[in-house]
Amino acid sequence: MEPVAASTVVKSGLALLVMLLGLLQDGLKKLEAEDYPGAIAAFTKVIEQKEADADLRDRALLWRAVAYGKSGQLDQAKADLAKLLTGTRNADLRGQAFVAFTQLGGDPKLLLPKETPQQAFERTRKLGVEKDLRGFRKRLEGDLAGLLAMAERTIAAEGQGETAGELLGLCTEINYGGSEIGEGRDFGTATVTAMVEELALTLQLVAVGDEWHFATLTDAKSAGVVALPPEMAAKRDQTRLLSNLKQIALALMMYANDHGGAFPKDLKEAMPYLGEPSLLEFTDPATGKVVPLLYHSIGNESAVATPSATYTVATPTSIDGKRVVAFADGHVVEVAEEEFLKTAKAQGWKVGPQEPVKVDEDIAAKAEALIKQLGDPKPAVRKAAYEALKGLGDQAGPILEKHRDHPDPEVRLTIRELLK
Repeated sequence: MEPVAASTVVKSGLALLVMLLGLLQDGLKKLEAEDYPGAIAAFTKVIEQKEADADLRDRALLWRAVAYGKSGQLDQAKADLAKLLTGTRNADLRGQAFVAFTQLGGDPKLLLPKETPQQAFERTRKLGVEKDLRGFRKRLEGDLAGLLAMAERTIAAEGQGETAGELLGLCTEINYGGSEIGEGRDFGTATVTAMVEELALTLQLVAVGDEWHFATLTDAKSAGVVALPPEMAAKRDQTRLLSNLKQIALALMMYANDHGGAFPKDLKEAMPYLGEPSLLEFTDPATGKVVPLLYHSIGNESAVATPSATYTVATPTSIDGKRVVAFADGHVVEVAEEEFLKTAKAQGWKVGPQEPVKVDEDIAAKAEALIKQLGDPKPAVRKAAYEALKGLGDQAGPILEKHRDHPDPEVRLTIRELLK
């Protein structure tokens, strides 16, 4: 058998396309002339043609639904629209189908993917973490799919490999931050907030078939100006803290490099290598107070046998039972509180369980009485009590701390303000 010439294949394809476009135009003319059976027959021929372009079939499906609706065949119309809403990748067609479906009394919510946007996020993130490029690519649509393809072409052209490995690696750093599903013509889309270190990304998902697919990056802002759920805000703060200690660890190593291997006696001596004083401060999440980070000088690095096991900087309190610790070799990790106290003590740190602060009995009694007055119905009494407690300064701190979670919201807020 002789091979078919390429020109023959091209001509055959063009002939098919011309035929299908002719059928689509014929259907539209019959629809306009209110010949609904004729229109339905023309559109059906396009839909059933397996070689037809997907977008062309989707358009025929939309117009056949319109013809069914105008002829009173509402169930058939809704069936076509449902198929279009769950299958098309054309956002404009999806919007038109949504409007038509709701006008016919259909509930588009029934057509959305059974998985939530968060589940779609976690599944896609897992594919990236596992370096499953093929699976990851299938979860992308629109702009993001085009971006990945461009990245792969660029990397391949530069001879750096055939996959977007760095992009997949980013998935290990990305965290879910909330989502919402669109309405109106945007139904079938969802937005997801994702966190990457100090950046909050807004990603748009589209419903393709029975799954959510990532399609567009619509916004990127500093995480500090985005209203995040509590768990994400905590993740942001944790990421920031780890980043700060990594910078401090690097500054200490730079200092030692310029001073014959000697680490500074005081952490503030490393400030020229940092430039930002706030990096040396820690905000205690339990009290809201800003306190200095803990530092223990190791002397000269040549005297340290195992830099990777030697503490240099740590948070002054634990967070969820863990301390964030920088080591002499520059790496930073979270260490369980019990392990931290044991190792720090063995390395000569002056740390340990804090002894409760003793408060003079008279001061304690006075502070307790003033705290009661913070809830007095008379504004003048409340104001006087506030000023008196403020005047007691740190002496009232332990007593105020006891009432940090006072049942009266107004008193609770005042106490926490005094504790700052």
